[in-house]
Amino acid sequence: MKNLVEAIVGSKLQAEDAISSLSALSDVIQIDANGKIVIGYQNSYLEITPDNIALVFQERKLGIQELLQSDDVTRFLLSDVNVGTDEDIDEFEERLTPLGDTESVLDLSEPEEPESFVAQSTVILESSFRPPNYGSANQWNDREFDLSTVPVVPFCRVVSPYNKFELDPGTYNILARSPTVHTDASATRLRRDGDGQTWVGSAIQSLNENQNAAVTQESWVFAAVVVKELSTFRFQHYYKLGFIRSGINRSLGAEAGIPGTSNVYCQIMITRIAE
Repeated sequence: MKNLVEAIVGSKLQAEDAISSLSALSDVIQIDANGKIVIGYQNSYLEITPDNIALVFQERKLGIQELLQSDDVTRFLLSDVNVGTDEDIDEFEERLTPLGDTESVLDLSEPEEPESFVAQSTVILESSFRPPNYGSANQWNDREFDLSTVPVVPFCRVVSPYNKFELDPGTYNILARSPTVHTDASATRLRRDGDGQTWVGSAIQSLNENQNAAVTQESWVFAAVVVKELSTFRFQHYYKLGFIRSGINRSLGAEAGIPGTSNVYCQIMITRIAE
């Protein structure tokens, strides 16, 4: 009975229908002190005991084993009635009211387990065979992402002109790093377009009196982000002094110059931990 009540509560029945169902069941279910359960009415009922299940109809009892082995239960039930021919049985069966197509049946089956959420990660990069060659001092500069690093996960997309990315609704852990060279004080931030919410990264100091020596330092952003609706984000770097050598602005990253290998500058790892 406990499972039955739980099944009704967990079903799609409206409150009035559920109460009606339980009320109807209370009229046809009896339980005695010995644990015998009777479901039905005086002349026809299902009798359940710890040892057996039997169908009783007009003082005839058919046990579960006999019921399973019987080829014609209808003929057994009508064996003491003046209805014995196939035509009589057909007429009797036609009098039974079938369940209409639009009528609902209480589903007592176990509910399916919901699919478990699986966390996913992606990484977008700013990389090139040549220095990034962009950025201006004393302003927030958008880091730009290469076309080749467009992620293939469903929840994140790099947006043209590739200086921002979109995130679907969900909860995210975001880890981002950005290099800077000889730029004095600098810092990074993750910024959401629309409401302008920001997650500020680590402040760094990378000034070196010997401007001929490359001194690269990195600023990191660690962000726990909740996205309630589709949102666009930018990863930005602010620095005070520019570093330009041989006509190339290397303020936001200097190339390593390793043959056949691209130079990776900023990197962003995005992990979706909940929907």
